Amino acid sequence: MKRILAAAAALAMTGCGLAAPAPTSEPTSPTPAVSTPAASGEPTPTQTPTATPTPTSQYPPADAPVAETTQEVIFSVPWGKNKSQIHAIPESAIKIIKGVPKGGTITLSMFNMTYPGSASALIAAHRRGVNVRVLINYESGGKQYKALVKALGTNTKNRSWVKHRAGKIRMHSKFLLASESNGKKLVVWTASGNMTKRGVGQANDALITTGDKALYDFLNDQFTLLRKGTTSNKKLGRTAVTATSIVQTYPIANGGPDNDPVLDMLNDVQCVHGEENTIVRLAQLYLTDERGYLVDRLRELKAEGCDVRIIGHEECYYPPVPENLTAAGDGKIKLYFLKGYALHNKITTITGWDAAGAPLKIAMVGSHNLSLRALTSHEVGTNDELSLIIWNPDLVDQYNDYVDDVIKNHSKVYKKK
Repeated sequence: MKRILAAAAALAMTGCGLAAPAPTSEPTSPTPAVSTPAASGEPTPTQTPTATPTPTSQYPPADAPVAETTQEVIFSVPWGKNKSQIHAIPESAIKIIKGVPKGGTITLSMFNMTYPGSASALIAAHRRGVNVRVLINYESGGKQYKALVKALGTNTKNRSWVKHRAGKIRMHSKFLLASESNGKKLVVWTASGNMTKRGVGQANDALITTGDKALYDFLNDQFTLLRKGTTSNKKLGRTAVTATSIVQTYPIANGGPDNDPVLDMLNDVQCVHGEENTIVRLAQLYLTDERGYLVDRLRELKAEGCDVRIIGHEECYYPPVPENLTAAGDGKIKLYFLKGYALHNKITTITGWDAAGAPLKIAMVGSHNLSLRALTSHEVGTNDELSLIIWNPDLVDQYNDYVDDVIKNHSKVYKKK
């Protein structure tokens, strides 16, 4: 608790003070002053109170382009009863790859690729006339990568190729872009999981977006930066508003609480609205002490009346994060860890109201872990990352239901050893 109080003081000193508790009800309009009748006997004017305007949601943003889009969320459940549930993430990517016709283009950024059949699907696409471009993190390799090198080569001037990401930055972002010839039927696949055999034993999620040209183009441009070996945070840390999302790539130029997009989400929350409470959900592989200010804010939200639900992977919650989340006092949070499997998701959702009292239902998903390495520079390295803030209510509900189910049926409560 001492660290929590010290961090809160540090935030205040840097001008990033924590938000004051929101009112439990909407403020009422002041009663208009009533004029005193004039001595001449003039009638008293009728007073019409001005109604308090109802706040409106800030999502989608006003500058979001309009497009006909569809979105689908895929969850892999290692505790599933059939192969389709357990292998859902890599198989969803392979299905997209197999569906691209001659003349189309496949663009893949992947941290690692060891899943059987992934290379053969890409090679088959190349042989039927699809342009196949693949980047793999520089630390990764194995049979699938070697098969791609043999079939596609590494010359980026050719129609198809595969190569390692240059620049010695860990390419942790995971996205697949697919299009038919002439830029038709644009598909964007983004995920928390890799196309690996190990990923089959993890809880992961993937988002498939079709028809969002701005999102497709943004990630296609990001892929170009990765291919060129770009290492500048200022160039890699980009953001855009699309028809379906606010997309952010990492590392960003400056980290810390002043620039943390997750903290920005958590700061724009009103916990109590009438008799209802905002629900904040996190299903996160990592939460490191380098971003301990997120712990402080989560405890604040809990103390203000938010329903805060957190599940993670026990081995990746750095000390003293679990202890600080669950310490006695105002804002004590009940922390859960996945039981028997690795939770590899990177999900944060908010369902309730923002600081202005407007309805709020959003989710942040992608590859971005809650560590400093995934946000900006770190003494042990830097990651290429990707996050999406989405506001499709049906999708957010699916993420919410998934987190609640994992907590209820597949978790254990953290207990200090």
